[in-house]
Amino acid sequence: MHAAARILIVEDEFAVAMELEDRLENLGYDVVGHELRGREAIQRAEETEPDLVLMDIRLDGRMDGIDAAQQIRTKLHVPVVFVTAYSDDETLERAKETAPFGYVIKPFEERELYASIEVALSTHALERRVARYRDDLRQILDGLNEGTAMTQSDGKLTFVSRSASHMLGKPPSALTDRDWTSALPFPDDTLAVLKRRMSNDSQTVVPVTIEHDDDTQVRLEVSVRRDPRDDSRHIFTFADVTDVHEMRRMLDEKTEFNDIVGKSEPMQQVFQEIRSVASVDATVLIHGETGTGKELVSRAIHDASSRHDGPFIPVNCAAMSKDLAASQLFGHRKGAFTGAVDDHEGYFEAADGGTLFLDEIGDVPLEVQRQLLRVLEERKITRLGETTSRPVDVRIIAATHRDLLEEVDAGNFRQDLLYRIRIARVELPPLRARRSDIPLLVRTFLRRGRATMGKDVERLSDDAMRHLLDYEWPGNVRELRNAVESALIRASGPTLEKEDLPPEIKHDGRISSTRSEPESEAERVRAALEQTNGNRTEAAQLLGISRATLYRRLDEYGIE
Repeated sequence: MHAAARILIVEDEFAVAMELEDRLENLGYDVVGHELRGREAIQRAEETEPDLVLMDIRLDGRMDGIDAAQQIRTKLHVPVVFVTAYSDDETLERAKETAPFGYVIKPFEERELYASIEVALSTHALERRVARYRDDLRQILDGLNEGTAMTQSDGKLTFVSRSASHMLGKPPSALTDRDWTSALPFPDDTLAVLKRRMSNDSQTVVPVTIEHDDDTQVRLEVSVRRDPRDDSRHIFTFADVTDVHEMRRMLDEKTEFNDIVGKSEPMQQVFQEIRSVASVDATVLIHGETGTGKELVSRAIHDASSRHDGPFIPVNCAAMSKDLAASQLFGHRKGAFTGAVDDHEGYFEAADGGTLFLDEIGDVPLEVQRQLLRVLEERKITRLGETTSRPVDVRIIAATHRDLLEEVDAGNFRQDLLYRIRIARVELPPLRARRSDIPLLVRTFLRRGRATMGKDVERLSDDAMRHLLDYEWPGNVRELRNAVESALIRASGPTLEKEDLPPEIKHDGRISSTRSEPESEAERVRAALEQTNGNRTEAAQLLGISRATLYRRLDEYGIE
């Protein structure tokens, strides 16, 4: 049996109050008291904490029943039922501001009063249960590692969980009751992507990096979906992947070095050579085919060296004219030759304290090679038209795609200069010798392409990947990057298909001379395993061979 509801009567006429008390007790309620004035009613309510207040509107004193009800509701959240003889529009409008649970007009029947009180008590109990469920839900959402935020139909945030507030670096009060596009501290391009996700119901996560007021960087993955209870509202979820990203970065230290991507054995050897030559101040010769990343390697050596705070000056020797090569490298004095209208600082002086990268050094004219050798030996330069030398503190990193020994034999390159520039050496493998890096390189180029082109391409189809693995790549990594960017322009969906690839790859992409070489075939197997995350069944399908054949090749090439 339920305990009798406890009711406080607030009525300025004593006789009416006594009559109400008798009626309520006859109906089985417990009357905790009755008051004539608003102030006393508020105090009695705080002392007795009734289950319901029956409130007259016209009371003795300065405070009427509506003002008293407002304060009682604010402090105690107790249901109030007005019992009054007044029902004019002005009084009703004021009464509605207190969110009353009933409005009984005098005179009234006892059954009418009973029905109003029971409905009020039932409605209040239901509201309390709903509030408890809401609080429980908030507690659950606040306790999750994943952050949550909800919008109403006009786009304003109505709820932000504690974990979401922590991830976003702002208190809930600074986020709620504001349009989500201005409340969430995201860059404009991220907001634009989220808007598109809202319109097409895509739940693909959107990565974003934000910076808190204390300069801490936080990496988040954000998704948004429609509220299943109301299509006009949305629910955001936030996942803090800062630690995951840091762990991935630590793991990727073996797959990336200063924007040079690769985890194949040949590239691991290159990374080790970069670290070794960066620790000394010797001249370096980088050899590799066109497009293998010689300038990237030279920048990596510079950035990892003690000269990283100094200038890095790249020079394309193949683009220098024979007549002006010495002037461009060493500088000239005004009037040194026709057209020398001013004193000019050469590349060596511009690189003072840093690194001078001489790309395609095999194209430097022989006369300039002699001068270059002298500068390397004396660490001084003399501008054209001058007789006084100038000291320079420059490290030389040279690069070429030519076989310089053959160039020496042909009389096109000085042997003594070759010995001087190849004190330290880095040999870059062609892409066909490191095919297992192709899936990794493609993912990198797709990620960069999504950021620069705004294309939501997430992956490459197996058929497209098969063509990339089978192509000979005469232009190496540069050609692969250009092919992916070209395909991104054509792509119309989340998957880059074979039809999106450049014609020379999708039509003529079979390997000719290298396909049958064991080393190249082993790289293709490694690349297929990389693309399929180690799934051997899928790798065999990608290679177009049976599982048994794949297992024989794994044993043959010693691939784990």
